[in-house]
Amino acid sequence: MNIKRILREYGLAIVLALETAISGYLAFFPDIIKNTFFRYFVPSIFLIGFIIEIMNTVIEKRKGVDISSESREKIKEDSKQVFSDELNVFSQEIKEEIGKSNGDKLQRYESTELLTNLVKYNFIPINEVEKILPNEKFIVVFCYPFGGPNIPDDIKKDNRLYQGLLYDLSFVRIGANFFIIPERNLFPEKLRDIDKLTDYVKKGIILYSNKEWKNLLIKIKNSKHKLLYENWKDKDNPLKFDFLIYKVDMAELKHIYIRGTSLTNEFLKELISVSNIRKIRLKEEDKANIKDFILKSSLNILIIDLPSVDKTKILVLEKRFKEELKINNFYDYANENRDRILEILKSKFENKLANEYTDKLISRSKKYKEELRSLGII
Repeated sequence: MNIKRILREYGLAIVLALETAISGYLAFFPDIIKNTFFRYFVPSIFLIGFIIEIMNTVIEKRKGVDISSESREKIKEDSKQVFSDELNVFSQEIKEEIGKSNGDKLQRYESTELLTNLVKYNFIPINEVEKILPNEKFIVVFCYPFGGPNIPDDIKKDNRLYQGLLYDLSFVRIGANFFIIPERNLFPEKLRDIDKLTDYVKKGIILYSNKEWKNLLIKIKNSKHKLLYENWKDKDNPLKFDFLIYKVDMAELKHIYIRGTSLTNEFLKELISVSNIRKIRLKEEDKANIKDFILKSSLNILIIDLPSVDKTKILVLEKRFKEELKINNFYDYANENRDRILEILKSKFENKLANEYTDKLISRSKKYKEELRSLGII
């Protein structure tokens, strides 16, 4: 029998019963205690005990349930898991919506692959592409994380997680905190409405910043700064964010660069995917440079974006392609027997990669021929 548990649960009733019993007993037998002082002192002791027990009961009620340190840690871990699940669901839901609706965008990516590479390698000036997009709308997000507590220097700070929110939507990052996407390439389409996009970004940033704060607390807990962890562990997330979202026409979005541009390949891909290749007006000098590039190596144009090591291996095989398959121009690969191309590539690559590169040579030779015709190169 647990005496402590009985006293904790029934102490009030026990004291009250004793007080009542002693008071009643003394009332019936007043002469049992001769001394007047003790006659009133004994009941008073039990009355005081009764009052104290009432106070303890009230205090315990206000304190709530006492939870052990192990239980508290378990609750915290469960909360972290719930939070992680919420973030994963939030990210996965938008990815599934995008997957159902962005088929047109993926097709445009493929159809402008050559143009992207020609701009990337400076055969076509980027400003020539920008000239044909005056009415194309772009959505821009400027996100600036600031504030928060001072973190000890010996605790390594992780990369900010909020960027994943915008990467999920296919925004392209330019510089530190600037993200941009052509409106046509933003899916699901409902997010092209600025108010709805703002609500989505706000909700996402809250989730990602809460995750950042939890990760930081874990690092502090596992460091030598135990006191700091105790002070911060129950505080609300102090990380702050500003973000600015706006929509702008290409005609009002001026791109100026001095001695080269820092635009990423991803942004070039987005920019060119919404351009009409037939509207690009190249100077005769640019056309000549592209044609010269094609004539120098008909194969190189088909593998321009491959890893440099693999590209070197394939270029070594170009002589065999020309001698054994009688290939003179890049578009001849589309008309050649696939097995013969595969056989030659297997001399440098394992089976899976040889098959992948064979399909790439054949499909690109056909597609690039049409793109170069549209540009007036051939």
